[in-house]
Amino acid sequence: MNDKKPTIAVAEQLLFNIYKNIQTPEVVGMLLDIKQASRDGDLKPLLKALRSVRRDITEIINELKQ
Repeated sequence: MNDKKPTIAVAEQLLFNIYKNIQTPEVVGMLLDIKQASRDGDLKPLLKALRSVRRDITEIINELKQ
């Protein structure tokens, strides 16, 4: 896990930047859960959020291409 710390930090910062203007309780809770889970060594919430963002970005790209 220690060798992944820089990558985890970048991934978290990316998510925080993406969601920084969305201050709903759900988003704030999700980000706090991700941060706590990462501290506990559980990367599943971080990976799930990254996959979700990737799907959304792919969808946006496909719509813009049309």
